[in-house]
Amino acid sequence: MAIAFRVKPTSAQMAKAIGCTNAHRIPADRPGFAIVDRFGPMQSYFVPKRLLLSTGSSKQESLPDLERELFSRALESADGKLTLNNIAEWGSVSQHQARKLQSTWAVRGWIAKEGTRDNSFCITAKTRELLSNRQTAQTT
Repeated sequence: MAIAFRVKPTSAQMAKAIGCTNAHRIPADRPGFAIVDRFGPMQSYFVPKRLLLSTGSSKQESLPDLERELFSRALESADGKLTLNNIAEWGSVSQHQARKLQSTWAVRGWIAKEGTRDNSFCITAKTRELLSNRQTAQTT
């Protein structure tokens, strides 16, 4: 499936080549409007980038139980360091799974490498805040 949002008139041939004829005719005041090769004109949802990057969210992020347990243990016994061996041993997971967890946590900003601490992955302030704000189960 090909989708073409508004293109310049000079790119009309390219849009036509992928099956999205008339993409150059989409008005500039129609953000999110596109031509889809299978369905024709289509309005998609437009969310400004500044809102996607916003840190203020109505839904507060919470830590899953495994992560909460591993981070708490790292703070207590390893001064916040989370080595692959610690993750594998404490979490009873394989080295491969420990690597995946460590990578995911780094992307989420839960851990970061610290040059002053042997370039080890260490728990961040964000994680410390999440640990201190334990979410409780909602009742209906």
